[in-house]
Amino acid sequence: MTDSQPVITVSCKNLIKRYVTGSTVINALNGVNMDVRLGELLILSGPSGCGKTTLISVIAGILNQDDGGCHVFGYDLMHLSEKEKLLFRAKNVGFVFQQFNLIPTLTAAENVAVPLIINGMDRKLATKKASQLLDHVGLTHRSTFFPSQLSGGQQQRVAIARAIIHDPKLVVCDEPTSALDGNTGHKIMELLKELTVSKERSLIVVTHDSRTLQFADRIAQMEDGKITGIIEGPHS
Repeated sequence: MTDSQPVITVSCKNLIKRYVTGSTVINALNGVNMDVRLGELLILSGPSGCGKTTLISVIAGILNQDDGGCHVFGYDLMHLSEKEKLLFRAKNVGFVFQQFNLIPTLTAAENVAVPLIINGMDRKLATKKASQLLDHVGLTHRSTFFPSQLSGGQQQRVAIARAIIHDPKLVVCDEPTSALDGNTGHKIMELLKELTVSKERSLIVVTHDSRTLQFADRIAQMEDGKITGIIEGPHS
């Protein structure tokens, strides 16, 4: 990052998210305070069950918080209707899921094209653009393959291409290397870093894989529903 004042794309203030099971109330988020800067790769690290996935789900507009504020590109997501949040996500957010979540009956290119089609692009043009992006992420000649015909690393590349095909300002990734071997995971993180820096978008990566920390601009440590500290990463 430069010495100039960073542009803040995500701002969480005293964020609370509760889950109720019978008579038990669990604070999955217990007063989270965290900012995300434009152009950075922020790694959200911590043990399983500490609230990492819940936090990025609130930031992405998938879950509603119970208290506190979450502003993404100036929008208070809590005050958007469900339809407005759907449109906001379709335009501004890309999500890379831990288990890829590819549609098994669609080819790689068709999976990648889904966000463009949702945003109203002609299917044929969307699929053409998806094939071009698959070339960029190293999947030339794999665009007509179905997910079952691809390796785990190839499926993850398809998932990443799908997340960025509509040029979102924010990409959130939930354990993107957890199902991959060390070498493939390293290549996936290199790809994510390249895409973040080249497009000046914000990227949040949830992980408890220590091998990914070397790619971070900043590392936010999370425990028991709180951010316990934020440190500069090797790429800051």
